[in-house]
Amino acid sequence: MNVRPTIAASTPASRCGAGAVTINATPSAGATIDWYAAATGGSPLQSGSTAYTPSITTTTTYYAQARNTTTSCVSTSRTAVTATVTACCHAPGVTATMQNFNPCSNAATNSTWNLTDTRNNVTYRVRLLADGRYWMVDDMKYPTACNKTSFSGASSAGSAGKNGISGFIGDCNNIKNSSTPAARGYLYDWMFVMQHTDAYFGGSWNPGCTGNPGDKAACRGICPEGWHVPTGNPSTGEFTLLNNAVNGGSLTSRSGLLNTSTFNGVYGGYSINTGPLYYQGDGAYYMTSTYYDAYNVYYMYFGSAGVGPSVWDGDKYNGGTIRCIRNY
Repeated sequence: MNVRPTIAASTPASRCGAGAVTINATPSAGATIDWYAAATGGSPLQSGSTAYTPSITTTTTYYAQARNTTTSCVSTSRTAVTATVTACCHAPGVTATMQNFNPCSNAATNSTWNLTDTRNNVTYRVRLLADGRYWMVDDMKYPTACNKTSFSGASSAGSAGKNGISGFIGDCNNIKNSSTPAARGYLYDWMFVMQHTDAYFGGSWNPGCTGNPGDKAACRGICPEGWHVPTGNPSTGEFTLLNNAVNGGSLTSRSGLLNTSTFNGVYGGYSINTGPLYYQGDGAYYMTSTYYDAYNVYYMYFGSAGVGPSVWDGDKYNGGTIRCIRNY
């Protein structure tokens, strides 16, 4: 009487991204392994080998069956062995896109990546800062059509899209003068930042972006998918936590915010809805996603007057700069 062979052990395997992965199964003495795509039936994918190396794009389970090489008797059942595909993580220094960024979990604080926004192919530096968050450390320049030199701001519901860009609402610009830092990004009013028709000066729409926003989609605004406009709540807002982490919570010194190895802040100033520029080269005005009242939103200020991580008197129709933060 012939004894059926068995499988003594099996070894699954995994890889990051699509490609070849090797799984194994160990049969009892005098047997080999045939590999199948299903638990029962079908023809072997590979015969006579304890190792199988398929090329896969997604996690796939294969089935090993032991077969006696003399009698051809097979095991009573097949053993499932899984080849797993995981998302590849991006090590510091690797070039990737904003939309598919998956940082390696062992990255050190102040590690930096070069990430391209696929919407208009602009590349930004992104850095893991001391608050544990991934920040853009270059000012936003999206969309490319915002590179214009006039500005009027959306000061009422009827002015949505006023002097704006096709396909967008609100206004943005790239007004410059002799003291404008070359590194400064575009300037945006709050309607453009949030891309919502009710985010105008005098409107009561509130996206609910406070601290550690649970609904990142509501706070995304013009940021790439998977990112959002930072929050400005005084106690738990992301700019407050950033200032605490990289600038020691100081409301006078700006060194941690200006440090090119950390936040790399830019004194980009701001514009008002009638066009003039203020504090170019002297102060930074970063817009947030946090509503204060019908006429104002919170913004992050630092410059010669000190540091205000959650200043509330920022008119919605003024133009400020943007840094996006990765969802978490």
